[in-house]
Amino acid sequence: HTLNKYGLNYKLRGHKLSINKARRLKKLVLEGRLKPTTLAKMFGVSLVQIYRIRWGELWGKLNVDDVNLDAEEEKEPLSNVA
Repeated sequence: HTLNKYGLNYKLRGHKLSINKARRLKKLVLEGRLKPTTLAKMFGVSLVQIYRIRWGELWGKLNVDDVNLDAEEEKEPLSNVA
């Protein structure tokens, strides 16, 4: 497995999210302002994945303290679903 500086092997087959999307999603999950079902649909992931992020089972080491959800450089399409 190839890990990046965040401890994620995001380039491996099957991963739906880029690092930026993963960081944005984790930040939104931890903020708790949106329903888990809404986030799952927005990012094209399962509801189980949202709960695993919330419980720290996924991306536990991914730091999102500096994520600015309003920053232009992070405004990319959220879902890979057409």
